[in-house]
Amino acid sequence: MTRFSRAISAGITAVFRAAAVSVIITRGTSTADADAVPGTSAREDADENGVTVRYEYSDFLVYAMEYAFDSVEVEPQPGDTITVDSDVYEVVPFGPDTCWNWHDPDGTVRRVHTKLKASE
Repeated sequence: MTRFSRAISAGITAVFRAAAVSVIITRGTSTADADAVPGTSAREDADENGVTVRYEYSDFLVYAMEYAFDSVEVEPQPGDTITVDSDVYEVVPFGPDTCWNWHDPDGTVRRVHTKLKASE
């Protein structure tokens, strides 16, 4: 591991210690408990009239090893849900891109893109 990788890893660990919340990840009938750091992402696209439209997503940073069902690490898929307290977020693609991307150069933390589906 390089000095840069160690520094990134230490920073991510600090962020998780300071800001992580407990979540439940669900796919069908399978669930997983995980710690995740909530955040946001935004992108802009032009609509059919050339008007710029801004889209905002609720993101969650999740350690890849915790995005697992029956102890098997899996990639996030559209339709998965992440529940925080009584708020349910659905995993969705980030515009034309995939629903997740690596957050760190070592591939240990995923940034999962979601939209609020239900709130009580």
